[in-house]
Amino acid sequence: MEIDEGIIVGTCCSMCPESEMRAREATGRLHFLERLPTAKTKGRPRVSPDHAVKEFSRPAAGKEAVRASDLRPADVLRKTVRYLLSSVVSRTDLPWSEVYGFVFDRLRSVRQDMVIQRIHGDDAIFILEMNVRFLVYSGYRLCSESADVFDAHINGTHLQECLKRLIVLYTSSDSRNLREAEFFAVYLVVNLGSAESLSLGVQTKHIYGSDPVFKIALELCLAWSNQNYVRTFRLIQRLPTLHLWAINRHLHSIRCFTLQVMNSAFASKNLSYPLSSLTLLLLHDSDSETEELCRSSGLNVDDNGNVWFSRTKFLPSKQSPRRCKWIDRRFHEDDLPQLIEGQLSDRDVGSLLPS
Repeated sequence: MEIDEGIIVGTCCSMCPESEMRAREATGRLHFLERLPTAKTKGRPRVSPDHAVKEFSRPAAGKEAVRASDLRPADVLRKTVRYLLSSVVSRTDLPWSEVYGFVFDRLRSVRQDMVIQRIHGDDAIFILEMNVRFLVYSGYRLCSESADVFDAHINGTHLQECLKRLIVLYTSSDSRNLREAEFFAVYLVVNLGSAESLSLGVQTKHIYGSDPVFKIALELCLAWSNQNYVRTFRLIQRLPTLHLWAINRHLHSIRCFTLQVMNSAFASKNLSYPLSSLTLLLLHDSDSETEELCRSSGLNVDDNGNVWFSRTKFLPSKQSPRRCKWIDRRFHEDDLPQLIEGQLSDRDVGSLLPS
């Protein structure tokens, strides 16, 4: 075991320690994605050393001390993250919720190895940036799934932890990272409505204010803080793909608030509002979605496609988040690995609308 000032340095050169591979093979705990296609030993699937990835293990009292041979050094952790987010996330031969469960657990194990070895600097930044992109995308892709398939709260908790660690690394570094502004913008969008995140955005404006994505994210947070829903929706449309995935978690509450404000302003027995205009404002994919939101909020929509607001009947809708077709059109599933690795960010930024 190599020790430098009490820090354990990993010596495992593969994505999964040999001892864990054999133990999980012997007990039948190999994931489908880690097995050799046809080979079996005593009726159990055999491990594929090129595809097995160390699983997350929760620390517990009485467990033996961590061995250097079970820890992957920084370069192996980078290799593992790249494998998971380039080769595994694009798998189509099993439900994506199962792909998510596998990648989520293995990325958690990567972060665990990183923390135990106190890895920091560029290696830690790379690992956390990739984690953030995956968690943001997963939160969007699986938002409509039931709680037994996808736990949005747990995904969101891990996303917040990764973002906060990332910001600490950025602010403690002597040099600027090329993607700092992008991920500060993700933090602002994910925490839309938070006074703490808005304060951080204002404090760092002199550093990142020239970056187009950061600028839009900060303006979006300010617009929402000022309850300017029209400007909020306009700014949302200018976000790049990663940040659209992140804002989607807030879209329903933004729409409900907007509907509530409009209901207070336009409630009248002699005044209606065109359903099609409301659809455009709320960034819904169709009039039927807008009608569904209105009806679930206690509002009437007549046969001529007009919404009738009512102060006495309005109740905030409790619909769950859902994917948006207009967001889906911003990217292709085949581009997913490149998007998560950040290789298409420049294309997205280049497509931003002018101020």
